[in-house]
Amino acid sequence: MLSDIFTNPAFGLTQMTKAINKAPFVPGRIRDLGLFAEQGVNTTSVLIEEQSGQLGLIPSQSRLGPAAVNLPTKRKVRPFAAVHLPLEDSVMSETIQGIRAFGEESALTPVATVINQRLTTMRNKHELTLEYHRLGAIKGIILDADGTTVISNLFTVFGLSQTSIPMALTTSTTEVIVKTSAIRRAVDNALGGTPYARIHAFVGSNFFDKLVTLPSTKDAFKFQQSQMLRTDLGATGNLFEIGGITFEEMSRTLNGQPLIAVDEGYAFPIGAPDLFLTYFAPGTFLETANTIGLPFYAKQEAMKYNRGVEIYTESNPLNLCTRPESLIKLTTV
Repeated sequence: MLSDIFTNPAFGLTQMTKAINKAPFVPGRIRDLGLFAEQGVNTTSVLIEEQSGQLGLIPSQSRLGPAAVNLPTKRKVRPFAAVHLPLEDSVMSETIQGIRAFGEESALTPVATVINQRLTTMRNKHELTLEYHRLGAIKGIILDADGTTVISNLFTVFGLSQTSIPMALTTSTTEVIVKTSAIRRAVDNALGGTPYARIHAFVGSNFFDKLVTLPSTKDAFKFQQSQMLRTDLGATGNLFEIGGITFEEMSRTLNGQPLIAVDEGYAFPIGAPDLFLTYFAPGTFLETANTIGLPFYAKQEAMKYNRGVEIYTESNPLNLCTRPESLIKLTTV
């Protein structure tokens, strides 16, 4: 019976949530770089404290817990709310009509197979959205799925303006090593004494082409290719290291728009403690209230007259760069 799945523990909130969190994720370059430290929280927002230009994390308090201690005026505390990302799907009885398996689980097995397939697809969409929001945190402005609605402008929140460095890549006499020194100094000034490992930059397709064909870089790029020093990025794009900065082409598009404008780039430090963070807030279910958030949740329930199953997934992430002044915008001109 189709209704069997609603009494089977395998289709409850706990097991379905475990299933979706174990499903294969969509490969993403930002995730592969390991930039964002992940942590579950039991609240729907976190507070970021700024003191004398240095940022530190302070834990959120339960609404029934003690009040926070009043901070001196030189400190600033800013709340950031998690983004609610729900997704729905359904499996109708027609979907499994005519599909039979062996034994007594003749109806249950086909439903389980279809639901797992749908969960994998939904998981992939959540992963893609998470990657997109993380790219926004690297750029300093996190956009919604339409590519225009601003979820969070980190520069506005922190009262900062983004440093922009013109790379002059359209001028044949440009010495790129001078420009990379300017990028490194801008990052150093932004972070103060905070240590970091290296600087990476995601750049658009035109930016990358102009960068590697300048007289001052052309031979170095060819040498790196010949020595097979390029990282295996799959379909992500090209890679070029110069002046201690790794430039990586990001030419992929979303809804017809490039993820990075073709003539722009964004440089950022890697390895600075607590620089890029991802928090996961609890799900919107009664069972998950005040619990530590998980990356993804999944649940199902019967349709009216038991004609099918409704599947629901959600994620509640909060992606942050705690030092947005260290995010340097680059332009070709």
